[in-house]
Amino acid sequence: MLKYSLVIYHKQYDALIHRLGELGIFHVQATEVRADDALKQITTQIARIERAKESMQEHTSPIETKDLERHMQSNEEVLSEIESLISQWEELKLKKAGLAAEIAQILPWRNINKEYFEILQKHNLNVFCFACHKMQFNDAWKEQYMLEVVGRHRDRIFFVVLAPSHEHVQIEAEEIVLPEHEWDDLLSMQNAICNDMDKVQKQLSFMAHHYSGRLQEKLTALEEMLAARKILLSSLETSGGKILILEGFIPEPKEQQLLHLLNDHAVPYIQKKPLSDDAPPIQLKNNRFSRLFEPIGKLFSLPSYKDMDLTPFFAPFFLLFFGFCLGDAVYGLLIMLAATFFKRKKKYQVHKPLLSLVQLFGLAAMIVGTVTGTFLGVNHDGLNLGSYHSLFLDQHQLFYVAIALGISQILFAQALQAYHRITTQGFLYGLVPIGWMLVILSVIDLSVAQYMPFVSDKTVYIGLVLIVLFADPKARALKGLGKGIWSLYGITGLFGDVLSYIRLFALGVSSSILGLVINSMAYDALGLSYVGWFFFIVILVIGHSLNLGVAALGAFVHPLRLTFVEFYKNAGFEGGGKEYKPFSINHKISLKS
Repeated sequence: MLKYSLVIYHKQYDALIHRLGELGIFHVQATEVRADDALKQITTQIARIERAKESMQEHTSPIETKDLERHMQSNEEVLSEIESLISQWEELKLKKAGLAAEIAQILPWRNINKEYFEILQKHNLNVFCFACHKMQFNDAWKEQYMLEVVGRHRDRIFFVVLAPSHEHVQIEAEEIVLPEHEWDDLLSMQNAICNDMDKVQKQLSFMAHHYSGRLQEKLTALEEMLAARKILLSSLETSGGKILILEGFIPEPKEQQLLHLLNDHAVPYIQKKPLSDDAPPIQLKNNRFSRLFEPIGKLFSLPSYKDMDLTPFFAPFFLLFFGFCLGDAVYGLLIMLAATFFKRKKKYQVHKPLLSLVQLFGLAAMIVGTVTGTFLGVNHDGLNLGSYHSLFLDQHQLFYVAIALGISQILFAQALQAYHRITTQGFLYGLVPIGWMLVILSVIDLSVAQYMPFVSDKTVYIGLVLIVLFADPKARALKGLGKGIWSLYGITGLFGDVLSYIRLFALGVSSSILGLVINSMAYDALGLSYVGWFFFIVILVIGHSLNLGVAALGAFVHPLRLTFVEFYKNAGFEGGGKEYKPFSINHKISLKS
């Protein structure tokens, strides 16, 4: 990246920003934006259009009539009409909800005519309506009062009590006040509201069909105007606002395009190599294979400007880890076939890189599943293969392979850190990760391999000395020595990092065992008369589908953890980079209005 500071005369600003937006190569340096009325107005318009588009999507339905057609000239007229329709919809929705509650309340009393209540009151008889749980209903009430059960709904009993006007009714039940409207009136009101909501929905569908494209174009223009306005407000003003200084970044290969534009407009500029404190944006450059794994790396963070991009280095490990955690060749085949199927569909072309990555995951699971001899929950141990069993890895071997993979990735991460430090900071800064590598290799040789113990018992101390003496080459002697001694505490974390890779073995074995249990249940179902084959297929399909889903989720999440914690930490990755997002516009806009 190159950093450019542009010195722009205020009369040139609109034209230059528009040309910069057309080029789409200039990433404006993020600074604090001082909001003004124009910025607030643009933001409000964007929010209105987004709400309108969201509401139209919610209520889109096939258009059945052309009677709704009404030509609208301006976008403001379209927005106002949509907002009016949304307001009507929300009002009708509230009325419908209130009416539904009223209908639910009167439902048990729908066969009662309120005119009878008025006649009874003229004869000094009051009518009381009650409801209670069926367990609370007391049959003694029938002997004490003139009581009639009028309905039962779920666990509740609804009843009326007739009593002289001078008599006080004491019943431990909920007294009900009947709604003002009659049952038939409520149903008519509900139908009317549903008809009105249907009309509003048709109108919204019409607006979506005829005006969504226009609103999207307006939204794009406003978003570009918002971005340009933020650039203007974040620019440093001098000479009473006559001169504006705009700072940003461009990739080195695109420098000539920018220089040609600046020369055309006679714009003075300052160009320099950015420093880490400038927080330049990050544009990853990877080959076709590694590029598929960039979304995984972005889940954690982009590398900072002083970091190494670790994407091409963790990609092969991530594939292998996924295969180990899934651990079944047939599951891998199913994943690869599903990804291939969707990849051939036109509507999924936008997700083609992601589906290619899923294909690779499936292939990795197929390879590891074949090596371990696991096929749809059937392990090679359960088959009569004779001497061919030796072709597959057993569980003990898998355990040691998982540990070996962990040690290999940690050593590789330390080697990357050493290389990066030496090439960017100097040789002395790379000695600490080299020291850790010596310690790890020496401990392995002394405790397990015993290949060259007479060398390893010396190199382990050499590694410890490098860690202690060169923890901070710039620090003074005592301070640097203290940091080095403190960093030795990392030995405990190093052993924890290695043991963390046991999860590769554990997850693969657990999914294999679950598959075996599912197969066993399915075989047991075959013993059922007539329906045995049906339940056999159902158990296999549902059981293995669930197991595949859970295993695939674990096979993705746990390699993420190993990558972002163990690998990134040992590689010295800091992260925090901001993605390269050049300013781009396609509409003619004015920034001073």
